[in-house]
Parts: sequence; structure tokens; C-alpha cells
Amino acid sequence: MTPRAFFPAALTLAALAGCGDDTPVRFTEQDAAMSDVAAVDADDAAMGFEAPPPLDVRPADGDTPGTVLVYAHSDDTLYTVDPTTRMVQRIGMFQFPTDGNMHSMTDLAVDAMGRITGVTEDALYTIDPLSARCTLIRALPVADRRVFVGLTWLPAGVLDAGAEVLLGGATDGSLWRINATTGQTARVGALPTGWGISGDLVSIRGAATYATVRRTTGTSTTDTLVTLTFGSSVQMRTIGEVGFRSLYGLGYWRQTLYGFTRAGELISIAASTGRGTRVSMPAMQFSGAGVTTVASIAPP
Repeated sequence: MTPRAFFPAALTLAALAGCGDDTPVRFTEQDAAMSDVAAVDADDAAMGFEAPPPLDVRPADGDTPGTVLVYAHSDDTLYTVDPTTRMVQRIGMFQFPTDGNMHSMTDLAVDAMGRITGVTEDALYTIDPLSARCTLIRALPVADRRVFVGLTWLPAGVLDAGAEVLLGGATDGSLWRINATTGQTARVGALPTGWGISGDLVSIRGAATYATVRRTTGTSTTDTLVTLTFGSSVQMRTIGEVGFRSLYGLGYWRQTLYGFTRAGELISIAASTGRGTRVSMPAMQFSGAGVTTVASIAPP
């Protein structure tokens, strides 16, 4: 993966717990106790997690525990996080076809039906959530190619009244509509001058389109959570500083965002304030994340 241009290269990496096999490991917030450990353990046993359950998300399922998974990834490996338990599951390394393209995943996005679209520096892929197998959709056109470090599906009604739209964000703050069939891109706007996409975008029906951004000048050392709205121009509203840097992935469930840092941290982020709390360090690095556009917006 091409690094975000305005970040220092030196990063502290954490060892991956359980990376030698696929044994799931429970992670919980450091400042919160489990309120019902027995019930959670029973749910885990019922769900198994030897392999993650298939994701079949319909609009009514967004509030149902177990039907929504947050997907995260490094450059070469796919993970899931169950937002009800914060359990991290390693699915496996991406299995790319022999297609001559670069095979370092920069981000992924999940639509309302749970279908995963991934992007590398030069191509779009579908990703099988059970095996991490990647199928080429289309190479990105060379003439207008750029590295999309942030990717999300926008719910119907955000940019297109009748359909979901795939949106990519570049480090320079420009935002692009991506045709998921042809790979063609069209600029829809940009962040205000002086801001760039630090890592990711995630858009949730009935909530907002969120982004982690960073000033391209100045001395700020942490990322900021913002919301974006689309009209004749892109409007950005600042929620607050997260308190962590290099948030390359974003997920969401029940008014909490989940951030994934390049240093391998899983962060819970309050949607109302933007303040982040470290949950765990389950991987050596993260490069992106995503969740279905119909994830629950109910109170926690």
C-alpha cells in the first residue's frame, strides 16, 4: 500500500495475537467491564466463529446482533469485528487473481446487502467475506488514476436519489464517484483547503457520512472526525479530535464508530464527540475498514 503522503513513516507495530492460526481472541474496552460475561460467552458459542457467519443484511436486520460485522484489513489480510463483543477474527490473506495489478488493498466498502468492494492502487475487486478471495471488477483507468485511501458506499439518497454510490477519497482531500462496473471516476468535490483524508470514510443510512481527516499543514498530531454532506459542494462539519493518528479504517454500529490505525490499534470512537478509546491492538497494522450502509443507528 502506498503510505498516506503527509504522515511520518516511523510507526510502532504490535504483534498479532493468534496470527499463527485462526483462533479468535476477545478484546474489550480498557475502561469498561463486561456487564454480562456469561450471556456474551453463550452468544459466542452459539455463533462459533470457527468461520464468520455469512452476512445477509436486509434493512430490518441492521439492529439485530450477529447480522452485522465490521470488516477491517491490513495490506494483505482480511479481519472481522463483531461490534457486540469487539471480538476480532482473522479471516485470511487476500487471494488475488493473476491479473498484473498491484495487490495491496488500500480500503474496502460494504453495501446494503453486505457485498464487499475493495480497492488497490490500480484496480477494483469484489471480496468474499468467508474466504478473502478477490475477483477483479475492473482496473482503474490509467488516465485519471489516483490512490483511493478511503472508500465507502453512500446510501441511496445521499448522492443519488435511487441508488447507492461508491465514493473514494484521496489523500489530497478530493472525493470521487466510482462506477463499480467500469472503474470510471468523476470528481464530486473536495474537503476544505488545508485538509486531507487521513484514512477512511464510512456512510450510514439515517446517521451521516463520517471521515477521518488531518490537516495538511500545521502541527496537529492526531486525526479529526468529521461529517460530510453533499450538494452543490461538499460541506465538512468537525465533530472533534480523536486523540489517535493514522486512522486508516472506519466502521460503525449503534452510534459508535470503530477506528483502525496503521499501528494495529482498534479504537472505539464516540459519534457525538469524536473522542477515541483504545480497545485493543489485535494486528500488526490496519489499512482500511468498512461496514454495511444499513448498520444500526439505535442507541448502544
